[in-house]
Amino acid sequence: MAATPDIPDTPADPGTIDAAANQLRGVAAVISGHGSDVNSAVNTAALQFSEVIAGPIKDLAGKNLAAFEAAYGSATYGADIAHNWSLDVQDFKTKRNALLAEWQQALSTGFGVARPLTGRQAEANDITPEEQKASLATYHSAVDSAQNDKAGDITGRAHALLEFLRTQANDLAGRVQHDPNDADLQALAKAGALSWGSYVAFPGHHVTPPVTAADAQHAAQVLNDAANGKNVSQEDVRRALELLDQVNSGAAAAIAAGVGVSAGVLAYLTTLYNGLGGNVFKLPDYLSKSGFNDADKGRYTTDLGSGLLLLSNENLKTDDPNQHGGFDRLPPEVRSLLTDNAYQAPGPYNGVQPVAINRPQDWNGLLNLLGNTPPNISPVARSSPLS
Repeated sequence: MAATPDIPDTPADPGTIDAAANQLRGVAAVISGHGSDVNSAVNTAALQFSEVIAGPIKDLAGKNLAAFEAAYGSATYGADIAHNWSLDVQDFKTKRNALLAEWQQALSTGFGVARPLTGRQAEANDITPEEQKASLATYHSAVDSAQNDKAGDITGRAHALLEFLRTQANDLAGRVQHDPNDADLQALAKAGALSWGSYVAFPGHHVTPPVTAADAQHAAQVLNDAANGKNVSQEDVRRALELLDQVNSGAAAAIAAGVGVSAGVLAYLTTLYNGLGGNVFKLPDYLSKSGFNDADKGRYTTDLGSGLLLLSNENLKTDDPNQHGGFDRLPPEVRSLLTDNAYQAPGPYNGVQPVAINRPQDWNGLLNLLGNTPPNISPVARSSPLS
């Protein structure tokens, strides 16, 4: 008798696990003075733990900041570990379902074994009844053999999948036995499970902020207002550019190490610069006239230029091979400046056709952005106009 695959499952349920994660986030919200609102103030508006604490308990927390931070960190880190586990279980179930579908597909197609001619078709090809009987016997034997091979292959992959889930569970269980280190937080970030709460609760670690496209939209609005001369808080501008500095550091480190970044980092840089568009050229002038000290003016201008270069770098990769940096990710205002950078001025004069630089103010802004970028941050393609 032909075999069928053994495709084990797990009783773990992603929804139930995430509900537990949300309960822990609720505890963190209470600790930080935000009631049961798990998302309140725990976002890019806070770059350090003291900025997470809500007004009603600021005085109390200020006197016991280390204790509050430890309790808050434990709750948020536990929530992130639980969320990571829910993602692992969901990934397991998705891949398990793919194996079930693969088996049904193979079953419906006879495991790829061609069925011999029988009946009138066989007679039309002068195949005798005895030959038809022998062909059918050979066919059924071949189907059984192919089915056994397929069942064995899927069973092997299914058990390997479950064993990998067990390994992930043991790894996560080990990570809650100690305070998180760089590797723990980096693993959460790579899995897309690191929350902003844990990021600010455990400062000093080398981990890229858990940013998203939504965070970039907020930053782009602040910087657009600044570039256009609107009344904008210098503190909001500082936060936006400090966050960009942290994102750049993580992205540059990932490129240097030959590893990927989270999809959120790529989405952040893409959304930020495309949200700024041509206003990016105006920001060096804004910074030069701002109230920041000279060191910060230079650093923030360099951050804006570095982000452009990182976004244009094809080696800024994610787990998805189709999602990476590159020249085509830059805003059209930047690409057009670099690819259509001159035009024919009136002339010719004395047989010489003069050429003028296109959009000189934008060129001046771009040169200011890129003038002091670190040598280890560059577009990778030699053909890139930014090279």
